[in-house]
Amino acid sequence: MSFSSLSRSPTLRPSEGVMDGRHSWLVLIAALVVYTHALGMGTAYGIYFIEFMTEFNVSMSAAALVASIMYGATTATAPISSLLYRRLGSQKTIMLGGLVASFGFFTCSFASSLRQVAFIHGIIGFGFGITTIPIWSVHTEYFDRYRNLALGILTAGGGLGLFIFSPIFTYLIDEYTWRGSMLLNAAITLHVVGAGFLMKPLQKTTCKVLLVKDDVSCEKLYPSEKIFLFAMSALCWAGSGQTFYQMMPTLAKHHDISESMMIVITSAIGATDIFARLSAAVLNHTLLRCHTVFLYAMALFMVAMSQLAVSMCASFESFLFAGVCFGCSFGLTLGSYGASAFDVFGYEHFPEVIGIATFACSIGGLTTPVLAGYLGDTYGIVWTFRFAALVAVTGSIGCFALAIRKHLGQSKQLIRSAAA
Repeated sequence: MSFSSLSRSPTLRPSEGVMDGRHSWLVLIAALVVYTHALGMGTAYGIYFIEFMTEFNVSMSAAALVASIMYGATTATAPISSLLYRRLGSQKTIMLGGLVASFGFFTCSFASSLRQVAFIHGIIGFGFGITTIPIWSVHTEYFDRYRNLALGILTAGGGLGLFIFSPIFTYLIDEYTWRGSMLLNAAITLHVVGAGFLMKPLQKTTCKVLLVKDDVSCEKLYPSEKIFLFAMSALCWAGSGQTFYQMMPTLAKHHDISESMMIVITSAIGATDIFARLSAAVLNHTLLRCHTVFLYAMALFMVAMSQLAVSMCASFESFLFAGVCFGCSFGLTLGSYGASAFDVFGYEHFPEVIGIATFACSIGGLTTPVLAGYLGDTYGIVWTFRFAALVAVTGSIGCFALAIRKHLGQSKQLIRSAAA
């Protein structure tokens, strides 16, 4: 398999004098705004899950399909995002994605059936998905010394989105119904267009051009078992995380947790998520710079344990504690995800690896919540979280295998160097 189609266009990398400069941090802030909308809005979408079940009188698994399609479309669009990014650049690609997503929210307010809602959410996900590769490439293009820190700050947008949009969605639905809130979501999403406009490219004179040879095969870029393990981990955390965020409000309502208390829980999860992602960025930049994959594996295992804890909750206090544990573990997972990819596969292959892993996320985010919803309809809602925990454990096993493989490879290199 050849990657010639992915590498014909040169990858522009800012020169050392421009990296980590003021323009780099401005671009990072703009990318954070985009990430907060593209991933954060979907993370806080659980409140709409209940509205769709009530409005269209459908089962848990059917309602879960809507958010799953949105997330699946967002992540499955990675190959198209990569193509547009190479052809148009970050600025135009992100602005286009923001316009498409805004149009989707606008049309959703007029949907008359769950099928129409699901289809339109595919359009919304497609718009957000177009922005993925440009924002994931910011830390490699604009940062050198603070690369892991920049990546951690960027991924904090997911938790920031949950923290911001959970109360916003609740307020808009209470005041304007879910249909009216969709119109306002369309206006809110236009922030992505504005942020994309700020992501102006560096001057061509300050860039070095790195060319990837067209005859490089997939096997030479990275052994198949490494990319398989990394993609599997992405599939698992995406599926497990989406299940949690979609089903959590329903489980809380099942135990008579009030709407105001649910806002407190989701806000606490979002705040903890932000703190954990930033903590992961600092750890990956300092103490654990050579052990990012191990932190990634441990965090994903903690996600599984927190999912099991959620399945046993029955009171506000227990939901709050388990939710904070999940926010911490999921934040550490996402905060170490990109750093692990860079650590294992390197700068040259980072966009392609993230593209493959993001596509794997689409599979996990699309299938796991639906399967979990089916188990919830059949055996009780607690089984949705038990299944999500099983998925997360599977991903953590793959991560530990990847960490061990990396450690053994480094040991062999040290032995060879000593022998030489």
